[in-house]
Amino acid sequence: MSEKTPAERRTTVGKKIPVVTVAEPAEAAGLADLPLEATVAMADVAGAIKDGLLAFASTGLVVMFKMMEAELAERIGPR
Repeated sequence: MSEKTPAERRTTVGKKIPVVTVAEPAEAAGLADLPLEATVAMADVAGAIKDGLLAFASTGLVVMFKMMEAELAERIGPR
């Protein structure tokens, strides 16, 4: 049995993932007329995507927390 070198090893993934470019926050705000809070959230999402799936999921949880916090403040007042 011969040991394969790293160059000879194959992975189970056969396809290459396409590279996606992300617009800068200023560009995103100009294109979609989004408020500043939304562009900051989009920048966080873009950064999380670059870091990986786990970071992307945690960013989603932060966004949900902020949305719930805003809704609670609207309904029962600020903390």
